[in-house]
Amino acid sequence: MVKMEIQAKSCRHLEFGNPSSHTYGAASVFLCFAFLMTKHYVVKYNIKNYMLPFMGIMNVVFLGVWIVGFSRVFLGAHTYNQVASGIVQGTILALISSFCIYEELFKFYLSIKNRSVPELLINRLTVSVLILFSIGTIVHFET
Repeated sequence: MVKMEIQAKSCRHLEFGNPSSHTYGAASVFLCFAFLMTKHYVVKYNIKNYMLPFMGIMNVVFLGVWIVGFSRVFLGAHTYNQVASGIVQGTILALISSFCIYEELFKFYLSIKNRSVPELLINRLTVSVLILFSIGTIVHFET
């Protein structure tokens, strides 16, 4: 769907998206879901030796992420470096979501009934989201 009659002049964005959003999304969602479900069942059933099944589950999840990523290369929508960038960034997002944000969000969710309206509007979660949103907006408009 590229018209060769249209010539781009001084355009920096002549390639497809970097990182691959399909791979980025697959990595972040699949890994976060697998980690949190494994954590839930380990706690629920008090499983002691869970590392071997956990590693097996993560291998299957990474296989799924690689299949999504390389299907994008096969279809010609992305290059290998864009897929690798999506895998790395999606994995980082999954790690941040699973280890940093999840516990705080879950504690906040459990305490909603005991909080007043001002406490619900101004708290560490909303302040951190506003700070991250502001940083993202500044970075976006400076580029």
